[in-house]
Amino acid sequence: MSTIFNKEICDKFFDMRAQRRIDLISLGDSNELFGGHGRNHGWGYAFATAGVPIYRTELISAAEGQNLGSNLGYRCNHPADSGRLNRYRSAPADLDMYMPDQGNYQDESGQWAPPHNYWYLAAGDSYVAGNMGLTVNAAHPLGVDTNLRGHFIYAELKEAGTGAIRPLIRRGSSPFTELALASAVINPAGKSENRIVRTTLDVAAAVRGYDIQVRWHNGANPVVGPMMQLYQWLESVDKTTGIGIHTLLGRGGQGYPHYLTSLRRSPKATKLFLEEATYGQNVPVSQRVALISLNSGLNETTMVGKPSVGPIGGLASGTAAGFADNLAGMILYFEQVWALMGGARQNLYFCLFDSTPTANPDSASLISYRDESRKLCRRYQNCFEVDLTFEQPTIETNAAAWYNSSGADRFHMTQTGYQEVFNLAVTRMLA
Repeated sequence: MSTIFNKEICDKFFDMRAQRRIDLISLGDSNELFGGHGRNHGWGYAFATAGVPIYRTELISAAEGQNLGSNLGYRCNHPADSGRLNRYRSAPADLDMYMPDQGNYQDESGQWAPPHNYWYLAAGDSYVAGNMGLTVNAAHPLGVDTNLRGHFIYAELKEAGTGAIRPLIRRGSSPFTELALASAVINPAGKSENRIVRTTLDVAAAVRGYDIQVRWHNGANPVVGPMMQLYQWLESVDKTTGIGIHTLLGRGGQGYPHYLTSLRRSPKATKLFLEEATYGQNVPVSQRVALISLNSGLNETTMVGKPSVGPIGGLASGTAAGFADNLAGMILYFEQVWALMGGARQNLYFCLFDSTPTANPDSASLISYRDESRKLCRRYQNCFEVDLTFEQPTIETNAAAWYNSSGADRFHMTQTGYQEVFNLAVTRMLA
């Protein structure tokens, strides 16, 4: 046995990176975005360090983190706004389902997939000064000097009004030069139906070396309701191969039964996320490929009384059998949504990336969970497992620098820790 179980499946997915664009979609507990870095940062850092082309920014919602900014994205993020907008609810019901939020982050019946939120303004409302959009660091591996394309995903609404948005791409520092601007103000209101649409802006290659902002307005002209913005992202048109990396869900203090209950609230929201995360592959939906990385385990150890919600249901989520039931439910859910999207099952892959060890030897519960993950890899198509217990000697040697609080917090890591642990994992994946 080794760090990667079912390595041939891992190879099958990652070998495609040299011929085409591929995408990885990650879900996890507090470690996904911990401290503004987490696993999300670790994935991007490790692939960039390994020399794998990163062709795009990840998919970030228009009011990510309820517009507080969680530093979602490797070398890119949604900037924190000067005060919460509290405008990430109350869109028309047939549009709200694409990113529903009942406002309770710690309750799986509340937010669909934190930190993602749409931004909605009702008719007659407007907003001027917000940092709405995405900032891409000058050192982002997609290459800010290349030919760029910004994608803006928003809703057309039946609601009457004089809504107004005018997307742009600009320099992210003084003098904030506009590099691309929508040819006219867009009024998304008064349409024949409520539907999700996109607009794009292109920026020609040039020597830049500065941050790039993908924005919904220029800070002077107001955004006017009714309008609803969902996602924005940036790609390098020049990079026809490589990987895109995305976080669908990062939920502190919870685990697979919470993720699954939350995601089931809106398969249409998950479908839209998968569509946008893989859109840059520039192939028919039936030919798109994705790797779903599932991470949990630490929080399950305390879920003795919480019933599992997988295909069996009713098992104690903290037991090995309950853990397996919930994880199987996650796999089945994504299989179903992928099919709803029109994707082919043979193009959907799963990485069962169990929680990082907390001790050497590790706890009996976490060991049993990893055993169950390997069993599921044998049962379901295109599944492989990452087991970091095989890297534990290296991790323990660096415990004071890699684990949080100088090694005292074994449930979380420092930025260096996430970087180095993912270097270990990705090196094994690509070997």
